[in-house]
Parts: sequence; structure tokens; C-alpha cells
Amino acid sequence: MTNQPHLDSEARRTRLRAIVATIDREMWPNGNDDGSTETHDAHAAWKELVALLALGPEPEMRQCPVCKHSIRRVATRCRSCWSRVTPPDESTEK
Repeated sequence: MTNQPHLDSEARRTRLRAIVATIDREMWPNGNDDGSTETHDAHAAWKELVALLALGPEPEMRQCPVCKHSIRRVATRCRSCWSRVTPPDESTEK
């Protein structure tokens, strides 16, 4: 991974999630190891590393109604234009 100082921490986490998913898909295309000791150990170590990274799921995003930049779904203020925004009502969305 190249040094990308312009990315904020959430953008870095998003990029890291994508890298983890790509490596996971490439190393274990069927979602599991082949049963050999080496592969099993590598798969177990990989799963432990991913757990330690504790990336969690990708946060839900939406557009700021004022400037149209991407903001977290639960945001109360846009981090781009600083406008106050109302989080979507849970009961009307589902």
C-alpha cells in the first residue's frame, strides 16, 4: 500500500477493507483452505489478522442535501460544508 497522506482515517479503512477482501478472494477463492497444514495455518493466521484489524462493516453513507458530498448516514452536520443535517428517520426508511 502506497503512502496516501491525503486520505482521512475512514477512507483508509475503506481502502483497507477492499484490500482485505481482494486478498481473501485470491488466496481462498472457495472461502476455505484446502486442508493442508500450511494452508490451514495461513488461513487461520489471516483470519486472526483480519479480526485484530477490527475494521467492522463499511459505514452507511448518504449525500448532504446542501452540497451533495458524501456523509455518514447518521451525521448531524456535513463535514464538507458544515450545514446541519437531520439524520434519516429509521421508521420511515424501512
